[in-house]
Amino acid sequence: MDPITTNKVTGTQVIAVAGAIAYDLIATTDTYFGETPVLNCKLNTLSEAFGGCAGNIAYSLAQLACQPLLLSCSGQQDQSRYLEHLRGAGITTDFNLSISGAACARASVITDPQGQQFTAFYPGPVPTVERWQAHLNQLDKQHVSVFVQAPYPTELMMCALQYFSRRASILKIWAPGQYADQLAPQEVEILLSMTDWLIGNSHEINILRNRSDLNNHNIITTNGDQPVRMDQPGQPPATFPVMPVARQLDPTGCGDALTAGIASALANKAAINSAIELGIACAAACLGEEGAQYHRLNAERDDQGGPLRLIPERKNP
Repeated sequence: MDPITTNKVTGTQVIAVAGAIAYDLIATTDTYFGETPVLNCKLNTLSEAFGGCAGNIAYSLAQLACQPLLLSCSGQQDQSRYLEHLRGAGITTDFNLSISGAACARASVITDPQGQQFTAFYPGPVPTVERWQAHLNQLDKQHVSVFVQAPYPTELMMCALQYFSRRASILKIWAPGQYADQLAPQEVEILLSMTDWLIGNSHEINILRNRSDLNNHNIITTNGDQPVRMDQPGQPPATFPVMPVARQLDPTGCGDALTAGIASALANKAAINSAIELGIACAAACLGEEGAQYHRLNAERDDQGGPLRLIPERKNP
């Protein structure tokens, strides 16, 4: 494959996103998960949706005046429906690595009445580091302004962050997600050394705090319906209220939508406070729909070319 030219749209920021695409099985239950493990529960609803953190982030970026380059991996057995969906959303699939004889990743996500979620994830085909490196080398990264590393196996996250760290002008965002609890302390330190911003929920960030000193890093922490917290070295923490959502249907993918909003705003040179506010608005739009890739986002700038503003729009009024 020839290197892709990534500045096709004048004024459009190119954001590379690496991680999984997956089919999500989304369910709800009346059982409260609480602090103790729940070994079984009855499901009230069950549906399938397009998911995977990298796919979710790319979906939102495509609607936010950005051009996402999705660096992912899929199984040839059942990838066609997902790849068609991505192309329909305006996302190039040129950098999806297709693995023969394999099925795509899958996630089972169950939400309790308080919005707490239990997720079981099958990662699908995982390439070797050598194959992933060769795959990354096909990308012409000179026009990439931001790189987002979504949850992925440790060695592949290392590989991609090292690759994009070779170009100092690229802002690097790391969202370790469900892989946070699988990282050794030394691995956390190495990954953080290549990261400009760390984004995660309070559970994930607390895991990383127990394994490494995060005091010298830029961190954005979400906590459900509680304010989003920003920590920066040498500065007091800042908090940002979340938006009230009248119709809260499904929290699946809200963190990914927030990450996309932040990445989009930073790529467009917005201040970090404005970036977090845009991310919160994106998450609110996602919360109002079932599944992580069914919300609609309209991004605008004012006449003076100021920060992006978001106008949420429902796909099915």
